[in-house]
Formats: sequence, structure tokens, C-alpha cells
Amino acid sequence: MLMLVLALAFAVLVAVFAMQNSSTVLVSFLIWEISTSLAVVILAAAALGAIIAGSLGFVKQVEMGLRMRGLQGKLAKMQGDLEALEEEKQALAGEQAKSGGGEASDSN
Repeated sequence: MLMLVLALAFAVLVAVFAMQNSSTVLVSFLIWEISTSLAVVILAAAALGAIIAGSLGFVKQVEMGLRMRGLQGKLAKMQGDLEALEEEKQALAGEQAKSGGGEASDSN
């Protein structure tokens, strides 16, 4: 929530800055040249930066989601293995009890 508030405050500051610098400028990029308002250039640059940052954040979030899904699968498998081992332990304890009473009678 704090990040959203900070992002909105930054967006307002960029918009105010852009509106205060609205003179016409010539923008050149490779073979293109365009004459436009400096406010448009500032807002376009800020929007492009936000899109790039958001895209990178989305990619990271997808990677973390996939990793979490894989780890949940491993956890489920390990829990199944643990349950199987607990059942095997109980079965062995039952067999031991039926066959002679356990370690206490063996040591005497």
C-alpha cells in the first residue's frame, strides 16, 4: 500500500513538472525527428519507464510463482513419504510387539 501511495505521489510530481515545462522541443532518435511539447516527452518517458519496470516486476512475480508451485509439489511429495514412513514404523512396532515384547525383554 505504501508503494502505491509513493508511486502516485511520484506520478503527480512528474505531471506537475511536465506541465511547467511545456515549451516545444525537437526530439531526434536515429533517423526520426519530431517537434513536440516537452511535457509530452517527459510524460512519455515516465510512462515508458513505468511500463518497463512493471513488466520486469511481472516477470519476476511469474518466476516466483512457478518456483513456489514446484516447491509445493516437493513438499507434498515429502509429506506423503513421511506419512508412508510413519505407517511403516507403526507396522514394524506392531510386529515387534507381537513377536516378543520389544527390547526390554531382550536385554534381560
